[in-house]
Amino acid sequence: MKTNLKINSTDTLFLFYSEKDVLKCEERKLLRMHDLRRASILGTVYNQESRIEYQDRSGNPCTVTSKVIALTDRNVIFQNEKFIPINRINNVVV
Repeated sequence: MKTNLKINSTDTLFLFYSEKDVLKCEERKLLRMHDLRRASILGTVYNQESRIEYQDRSGNPCTVTSKVIALTDRNVIFQNEKFIPINRINNVVV
């Protein structure tokens, strides 16, 4: 089954992130994935929003509060069809 994602012109900014991970510790990376899975369950099943703190392309800290709809192997997809690369996420507040 092939899934097509619509990408708006405002979303293409997220495609040009670097491949470096902002977290160095393996424990924190595992905790981040655990929290992202919890946020995905809360967003799809219970319609709860989660706050995600990440770094943008220039390294500035940013925060987004939205419902997490899905996770891929590289990205977090939000309800408003925007996505953030997982390797740029610092913290997930569920």
